[in-house]
Amino acid sequence: MTLSTALAITDQPEGSLGLLALSTFGSLFIQQQQERQRFATLLKMMPSAFRHPVASATYAGDSGLSAQMQVAIRSEQVDLNTVLARIDDAAQTVSKQVIASLEMSEKSFDAMRQQQHETDQVATAVHEMNATINDSLEARTSNGQACRKLEQYCQPGT
Repeated sequence: MTLSTALAITDQPEGSLGLLALSTFGSLFIQQQQERQRFATLLKMMPSAFRHPVASATYAGDSGLSAQMQVAIRSEQVDLNTVLARIDDAAQTVSKQVIASLEMSEKSFDAMRQQQHETDQVATAVHEMNATINDSLEARTSNGQACRKLEQYCQPGT
């Protein structure tokens, strides 16, 4: 259709109406094509999402891209909920293990404190025994010297 033909048609009331209907239909057609492209692009972004045609028809009451998108989104929501539940379970398990580890650490710390106390007692006892042995050696040495002096006094001719 040429521009002059289109202008000639618009001069007639039926032609203007027809051209308006044609442009409206064309505009709607283009919008639908763009919407399909957007849905197709979004569906490509979710390659692992479940989107069976029967599920689409059952869930959305339609079998088009919109229904597939609804089923795919619902599928992704279910998958995310599953992942979140697993993360929550794992977090609870880790939390229990951390609590058990803390209890074991506290018991180990208490046992080490008790062992340190006992080691200090042994060190004190060893120190006291060492002091007693030194005192005994000093007394023995002193007694030995006193015995030698006494022996020298007791010997005839000294």
